Formats: sequence, structure tokens, C-alpha cells
Amino acid sequence: MAGSRLWFLLLLAAAFAGPATTVWPWPQYIQTSDCHYTIFPHSFQFKYDVRSAAQSGCSVLDEAFQRYRDLLFGSESWHPPAPTGKQHTLEKHSLVVLVVTPGCEQLPSLESLENYTLTINNEQSFLLSETVWGALRGLETFSQLVWRSPEGTFFINKTEIEDFPRFPHRGLLLDTSRHYLPLPSILDTLVRPDTIIQVWRAEVPVSYLKELDKITQAGFRALLSAPWYLNRISYGPDWEDFYMVDPLSFEGSPEQKALVIGGEACMWGEYVDSTNLVPRLWPRAGAVAERLWSNKVVTDLDFAFKRLAHFRCELLRRGVQAQPISVGYCEQEFERT
Repeated sequence: MAGSRLWFLLLLAAAFAGPATTVWPWPQYIQTSDCHYTIFPHSFQFKYDVRSAAQSGCSVLDEAFQRYRDLLFGSESWHPPAPTGKQHTLEKHSLVVLVVTPGCEQLPSLESLENYTLTINNEQSFLLSETVWGALRGLETFSQLVWRSPEGTFFINKTEIEDFPRFPHRGLLLDTSRHYLPLPSILDTLVRPDTIIQVWRAEVPVSYLKELDKITQAGFRALLSAPWYLNRISYGPDWEDFYMVDPLSFEGSPEQKALVIGGEACMWGEYVDSTNLVPRLWPRAGAVAERLWSNKVVTDLDFAFKRLAHFRCELLRRGVQAQPISVGYCEQEFERT
């Protein structure tokens, strides 16, 4: 039932050509419409619900509120565009955030709950999460829902999202032993992505599946990395190969598969330094990120291509020098007139 519901939502998303259908990674549940609301940057604010366990003073969220304001609207003053004759009467002046669990975790852990619910409708703009890290995931999704008209007005569509990660561990391995990587170049790659055995072996294309079977049979938890070596490049859309990997496609019991806690994209450093680290990493790492976050049935490459191309443009807008995944262009490459 859950799988058929998700397939219906994917078909519904394909029918809409709106900004809400470009979210990356794709949420577990999303419902949107062409009804949209105006956002005025000079008056819009992120704010805590009075019932929220996290309040002003939680640096993780306080800094995120400011960071996303700057990402969405820029740090300079904003002047409304001249009226075009078409009036949009519904406006959104804030996103209200409610965190259920007390505490302000500075770093996530395997136990961190990252689920959130995001509601944008006539009555409210509301982000509900169990922890501050769920709120951070919701803020990123919210930032991708906001779009700008050719006249310069900001909008957001009526949307309902319920989201959580498929795997708790989603990581990036950076090899700093072969070349010196300055700290700023490492930080620039972070776009806001008991014994654990990480499976690196990949002499044979599917050997990692046998390794996962052996490791989980022995009772160890496992991370998958073997099919996600981003330092290896080839002509064409190699992101598709990363995207189509399913960490649980090995033969094994449900108990074994529960021991696979996620995966990591790897950037080994034999031929990578600060000059090519970021463009080689992004947006290809996004393919791994969605595979580890979204439902296992989200595998349509055409649907993924459109969203990944848009995500790449969003990265460029944010100052991340992400390489293209095919022919095309980004809106910000042309000056607005």
C-alpha cells in the first residue's frame, strides 16, 4: 500500500512542472499544488513556536535561520518589483518552527531523529520536527521550495511534506593523505549531506554484495562505499550508476539488512586536490545522497535527471562550483532584465 501510494505521488509530481517537484533528495511523502503564496524578503522571518523545546539561543538553529535567509534572499536590502497588474493576495511572512525534544545537539549521531513535517497552506507555514537536526533537514527542503518569478517576486507553493531518511548514516570520505587539502576547500564540500565495517572492496562489480552478506551474517554493522568512488570519472552520466545502487540488494535476512546502517561516497586523493575537489564531487555526490535518504522505489532516472540538473543550478547559485551533468544552462547564468 505504501509503495503504490508513493508511485502515485511520483506520477502526480511528474504532472506538475512546478518548483516543488525539484526537491533533492526526494521526500518520503510530498503533496503540492499550483496554488502559491508571495514571500516578501524584507518582512519574512524564521521563528520559534512558543511551544518549541528549542528556542532562541540554540546556536545550531539560530545560525541556520540566518544562513537560509541569506541563501534565499541575499544579505543586501531587497526592493519589491513594480506591480505587474496581477495581484497575489495571500502572503507568507514567516516559517514557524517547533522542535519536540529538548536539547540543542551540536553534531548529529546515529541516534539522532531527522524526521520532519513541513506544511505550507492558507492557514500556516509550519515546520515540525522531533529534534534540531530534523528541523535543519526541513529548513533545507523549505529553501528549495521557494522560487522567484521573472519579475523578481518570491513565491512558495502550497505543499505538505512528511520526511525522514531511509538510512541513519549518510557520509562522505575525503582522502587527505595524497594531496594537501586546505581546510576551506574541505568545508566548501559540505553542503549542508560499536564496530562498523565499511565495505570498500570492488575488484568485481558486484563483489560488495557478497561482502555485505558475509559481514552482516557475522553480526557486524556495515557501511557501503564500494560502488560510490566519486574520484573515478568517465565520459557520460556516471551519476546514474551511483543512483541505481541499492545497499540492500544482497541476499540476506531482514535481520542482516537491518545491520546496514547506510553508506559513504568516497573521494580518494591520488588525482584530486583543492583545484578539482568540489566540481568532481558535486552534483554527483547528490546521487548517493538521494539513494541513502529517499524511498527505495524512487529510481526513475528521467525524474531524477530533471531534479539533479536543477539541484546543480541551485549549488551554483549558492557559490558551489558544481560541474554540469549534461548539456544545458542555469537561469542565473543570464542577467535579469
